[in-house]
Amino acid sequence: YQRKELVDYCQDAGIVVIAHTSLGSPSNVMSKHHKCPPLMEDPVVKKLAEKYEKQPANILLRWGIQRGTVVIPKSVTPSRILSNSDIFSFQLSSEEMDSLNALDKPGLEGCFNHPKTPWLGRSEFVEGHTDHYCNE
Repeated sequence: YQRKELVDYCQDAGIVVIAHTSLGSPSNVMSKHHKCPPLMEDPVVKKLAEKYEKQPANILLRWGIQRGTVVIPKSVTPSRILSNSDIFSFQLSSEEMDSLNALDKPGLEGCFNHPKTPWLGRSEFVEGHTDHYCNE
């Protein structure tokens, strides 16, 4: 859910963009209802993490920094907080950035937010029924 056009507009206008849920909300309680796996489990992200000997979170945070956005990862775990800062010792190539850009999931497929968001046309979540939650 990269919102490229909006980010480009803001950056052209000198507006700083802060990335929300930069890591794809891997522990979101609604994750089991999404069509796609969490970003940190994506094979492209995992392959880059292996290449650079980093965590998948580091790859996603580095992508956000190189994209020109401010990333503020949330964690309460001291070791993760420290690990999340390990993004300045490497740089992703333009091809790698393109491969991460290609992971964009427009529409509700890539949206890992709470289902009660009427501005997105979502209704009350009913356990086991996701037809109103995911773009088909």
